[in-house]
Amino acid sequence: MRIFGKPGAEYIPLQVPTLALIAVVGLLRLGLSLVGVPDSIVRWLSLTVLLLIGMVYAAIRVQRSGFGGYRHLLPVVFFQVLTAQTIIIAGIAIGILTQRGNVFTRGGATWGHAVAHILAIVSLSVVFWAIGSLVMLALKPASHAS
Repeated sequence: MRIFGKPGAEYIPLQVPTLALIAVVGLLRLGLSLVGVPDSIVRWLSLTVLLLIGMVYAAIRVQRSGFGGYRHLLPVVFFQVLTAQTIIIAGIAIGILTQRGNVFTRGGATWGHAVAHILAIVSLSVVFWAIGSLVMLALKPASHAS
């Protein structure tokens, strides 16, 4: 499958460390919450902060590495958001199925809450892409008129 003229698989190696860190932090949040660690401690492992850092890193990396332009940033941040939201949705589903709350069910242990996070994959990807595009624009070398 091609995404904006590039094979979809090319977007993953560009950000393996970021995706791995998102997965580790998300799974740690879920695991610690499931074993009873208080939310006040688990909240220090923030997927939101990590996604923001990942978005800035991706914007810099896409531009500086010559990987692509603004349009190529969208799939990169999409995969980051998809990774985080998949773990969050799994946490909500675990909470619903076990009837035991966790850090991801504080907004409600309902299927509607899970669906909202499915929709968030698209909306957050667009928001992070827009912010990341501004980062890329700010880093773009100024062209000098002759």
